Amino acid sequence: MASPRDWVSDAEEDLESARALIDRGIAKHACFHCQQAAEKVLKAILLCQAGRIPQTHDLALLFHAIRKADPSFPDHLAALQTLKAYYMLVRYPDARPPGAPMPSLQEAQSALALAERLLADVKQRIPSP
Repeated sequence: MASPRDWVSDAEEDLESARALIDRGIAKHACFHCQQAAEKVLKAILLCQAGRIPQTHDLALLFHAIRKADPSFPDHLAALQTLKAYYMLVRYPDARPPGAPMPSLQEAQSALALAERLLADVKQRIPSP
């Protein structure tokens, strides 16, 4: 089984990918990598708390499980709702409503900032190896 640090490392790579995509002007896939990073860091903290990870991609559900175990965990729910939208919207063309706008570079930069704040809070709560 992967360790919480492994999950964080993968999330950091997702954020590196998001930065590179933003630099190239590819916003929608940058947003997807931000969503993936958020999911991975939430799963890292849940692995620390409960020793297991729920089989879900629902960021709000993961967040509520974390807050149930640790009510002092910072409130990232609004940010997670924003990031959650990018999972299906940008990943699958047939999951988008016809004519749905794709995220802009400004939205991608905002998504990156949200995911980076979440990563910083999670890293403070994961024990060092």
